Amino acid sequence: MAPLRIWLLQTWEPNPLDDPTARPWRTGMLAQRLLAKGHKVEWWCSNFSHTRKAFRQNQPDITEIEPGFTIRTVPALGYQRHVSRARLRDHRFVAAQWRSRAEREEAPDIIVASYPTIELCENAALFSREHNVPLLIDIRDQYPDLYWENAPFGLSRIVRAFCAGARNQASRALSGAVGITANGPEVVDWGLAYAGRVRGPLDRSLYMSYDPPPVSDTDRERAIKFWREYEGKAIVAYTGMIGQTIEVGPIMHAVASLPDVQFVFAGGGDGLKQAQAWAQGFSNVHFTGWLQTPEIERLLEIATIGIVPYRDRANFEKGITNKPVEYLAHSLPVVTSLQRGPLVNMLLQADAGRSYRNAEPATLAKVISEMLNDSEGLGLMRKNARGVFDENFHPGKVFGEWIDLIEQAAGAVGLRSKLDDRDGSANKEPKHHA
Repeated sequence: MAPLRIWLLQTWEPNPLDDPTARPWRTGMLAQRLLAKGHKVEWWCSNFSHTRKAFRQNQPDITEIEPGFTIRTVPALGYQRHVSRARLRDHRFVAAQWRSRAEREEAPDIIVASYPTIELCENAALFSREHNVPLLIDIRDQYPDLYWENAPFGLSRIVRAFCAGARNQASRALSGAVGITANGPEVVDWGLAYAGRVRGPLDRSLYMSYDPPPVSDTDRERAIKFWREYEGKAIVAYTGMIGQTIEVGPIMHAVASLPDVQFVFAGGGDGLKQAQAWAQGFSNVHFTGWLQTPEIERLLEIATIGIVPYRDRANFEKGITNKPVEYLAHSLPVVTSLQRGPLVNMLLQADAGRSYRNAEPATLAKVISEMLNDSEGLGLMRKNARGVFDENFHPGKVFGEWIDLIEQAAGAVGLRSKLDDRDGSANKEPKHHA
């Protein structure tokens, strides 16, 4: 088929402007594979990095990463806390700024928008309808439901009522998409409920995936040196955000019960200081802060177990986040606090991991101890973990299906762009307006 001109809307995920050498996340991996298929990609992002809490550029700009691939930064206000009014104001501002700039551009053949943010997806749905451009929405987190699921005990109904406007925005956004994708089948159903329709041919469950990043010999040597004192030890590793979405308490119980096991937290976030305070006095728990890609890769190579300590939330039960996928790609058995959902089913059916209960902290120490005391069983679990990854999360499988879906959806509103007629040539670069 003729190459498509594709807009990717993903404001908060790290991208090549942040670190050209970093491992790409979900949208970055999709962009790479779309380029390999000959399509042209324009990734619209916020000028404010959600993970680094810093602005990406002095001024919003259009940056060519490589031929056929540009990143367009949208003006942002910024914020310093994950949960704050400033963050909500920023989301509204970025969505409005994107809409203003999009109206001055030649419409693409298709838009693939990451959800959240609700505000940007709602604006994308309006743009899609007005310009007859097919829109696919890829659900990553189940907002606004997370607001009342994370509310203090007894306040969830009040918060849910307060979020009536956000629920309406979610419905307008998701109903405007010709197809909904998500990181689990139950999450697709959740999106369809907000959209008010039944599943169609362009609605698809597409799990998270993982590509091992290239690491130079110099960087690898540095990473090996960084972790040298941990070599040969039993390591329970956690990589990622340390905030309100994870439950640290049961891990600290295991830390106290298993002094010979090293618990390594590689990441940062709003909850880091509290977690460090709880860990005072324990020599077998380590907080590294955010690490560079080679150090993360080496940690996962030498770790024994990967832990997924989520709070009991439907958002994590219904879908599978990138964290366990990274562990499985490194042949790490996964220990998770989740009690149900596709991840738990996969781990238990394949004997690639175990589950514990946040409400019963002693169960985590028990699970870890049993796994470490069965070296033969642990070795088999490592093999099974990689098998689960290859069967469900391998990038060839996930992105092959996704790109087929995008190409199919490009004609979903009956327009299939006439690239051969655009400016007289299908190969001519799209125009950018000041």
